[in-house]
Amino acid sequence: MFDENDAALNDIKAENQWKWSLRNAVNQVAEIGRLPQADDVGYERLAGRWLAKQRDALRVGDLRPDREVLLDQQIPEWRQMSAQEQFEVELVAVAMFKSQEHRMPNGDSPDEHERSLAMWVIEKVKANRDGRLPRAWVDLLDEYLSGWDRGGASSDAMEMFKAMRNNPANRLATVGSY
Repeated sequence: MFDENDAALNDIKAENQWKWSLRNAVNQVAEIGRLPQADDVGYERLAGRWLAKQRDALRVGDLRPDREVLLDQQIPEWRQMSAQEQFEVELVAVAMFKSQEHRMPNGDSPDEHERSLAMWVIEKVKANRDGRLPRAWVDLLDEYLSGWDRGGASSDAMEMFKAMRNNPANRLATVGSY
């Protein structure tokens, strides 16, 4: 039978596990001098994935305030997203746009958000052509944004990208600002 003692014991175990994970993350930051990455190996991977889960919990309102305070005190930079997390946030935004609009975002759109999504796709096309885009990201783009490297990769789009990038009036918001 599951009773109140079992529930209390499970709560204690969960709290101890959270505190162990926090200590591991603090140790990893001290050891490697940066936030641990979820795609690395060993304890760094554990700490990186755990920190990503804490950021996710914060975003959806599931992170207890006392835990948020402890993270802020012990790992002040914990809120920073990894490159992988930033990529995934942008990929989801573009995929949602494509699903709703039944087309890829247009860099000539009067809508600033749509232009920023188009700019992101164009940047990925260029990085892929230059051999700088990780294979795993190419695979995700292929899976969720079929044709991402064709329609948006025209020379007109690349020229538009260069013009937008060089025009201070067209500086677009980054992932963390919206």
